Amino acid sequence: MKAVMTALVLLFCTALFATEAEAVNKASTVSWYKKSASEGNPEAQFYLGVMYSKGAGVTKNDDLAVYWFKKAAAQNHAQAQLNLGYMYESGKGVKKNYGEAVQWYERAAENGSSVAMNNLGIMHMMGMGVKKDSYKAYKYWRMAAQHGNNNAWDNIEKLRRLDPQAVR
Repeated sequence: MKAVMTALVLLFCTALFATEAEAVNKASTVSWYKKSASEGNPEAQFYLGVMYSKGAGVTKNDDLAVYWFKKAAAQNHAQAQLNLGYMYESGKGVKKNYGEAVQWYERAAENGSSVAMNNLGIMHMMGMGVKKDSYKAYKYWRMAAQHGNNNAWDNIEKLRRLDPQAVR
């Protein structure tokens, strides 16, 4: 019984110290990202935006997430542009604006983001921020699929069933 209690105490202490070490690690990581982001590093700006959008190592704050995504996006960081599109589409940290979301998705797509290409297909299919156009949706989904996006293939198949004329 004494061995079991000792093992439990050791397990508890290990978990306690691991949690404290993780907190120190997160604080250190955030500190380094803030320093690098403030110096203009787009990758650090992007990851700081992600941390604020998820509340990872920092208090969740969509306004600060948007701030850092904009900094990185201004330097043509495709993932930051994609995330800004999502923030505008969902109204997180900014006023919901489908037209603005489309613009950010277009920039991300131009920088090679297959997810942005897929999202543009959805926006065109649904008429969100753009005129509803199933052929343009197909065009974006085909482009995304050619870049390896499996969701785009699924969307193309659904479109084939709904509007065979759009898939020429």
